[in-house]
Amino acid sequence: MEAPEGKPEDDIVGPLARWPTNPGEGVRVRFLETIGGGRRIQVRLELGIIQMECRGRPDGARPLGNETELEAARESADPWNAERCQRLLDEAAQYQQRAFAYLALKEFALAALDCTRNIEAAEAIRHRAGEAVNQQGVEEMRCASVLLRTRAVATAALAMANPAAALKAIDRGLADLGPSVNSGLAGWSLGRDAAALRMMRETLVPRLPSSQRVELEERLAAALRLENYELAAILRNELRQI
Repeated sequence: MEAPEGKPEDDIVGPLARWPTNPGEGVRVRFLETIGGGRRIQVRLELGIIQMECRGRPDGARPLGNETELEAARESADPWNAERCQRLLDEAAQYQQRAFAYLALKEFALAALDCTRNIEAAEAIRHRAGEAVNQQGVEEMRCASVLLRTRAVATAALAMANPAAALKAIDRGLADLGPSVNSGLAGWSLGRDAAALRMMRETLVPRLPSSQRVELEERLAAALRLENYELAAILRNELRQI
């Protein structure tokens, strides 16, 4: 396939020059007001700019007239083969990238929404695709979305001066991860992010009022009933610290 040739008006030197970046500064994110009155997200990288839609698919595509590839797959009677699953995973990567951008913009609810969408996509792929897809890769995507959603919800709670709600969000997120991440058998990135959440919760425990003790004891009893022994161990340690 012959590569398309760009035109002078396609040059992005101007936009890059108006949004300079410095070495070591990290990623910069902003909302962009469009000419038509809409809004998009821009992420400034060292060598360019990524632009995403705020609604629907981040790239603005509509697969077969649907808002997302996931919707198109759910409405289709065709089997979820490897090609379709790869399209779903590629779509999930877009949503994950936008969730990171929303987190940087302190749009915590929107970040959590994109992550929840990816978790649902992972569950759908797991049930519909079977051996047609690398299930380990799907699980890693799900865990990454659980971790990012937990960060968003916990950070939003802390912004509202509610450490108890942040602690609940972290406990729920760690419980949703599964044994591979919690036992340290996951990839380095996922294990590092899970460890960061555990460190966050350790800093939150001393900030809980004494009235939280009864609630913690009830949560411990519930965790034992459900045989969620990892969460039970976390809650026991928390009660000791109080």
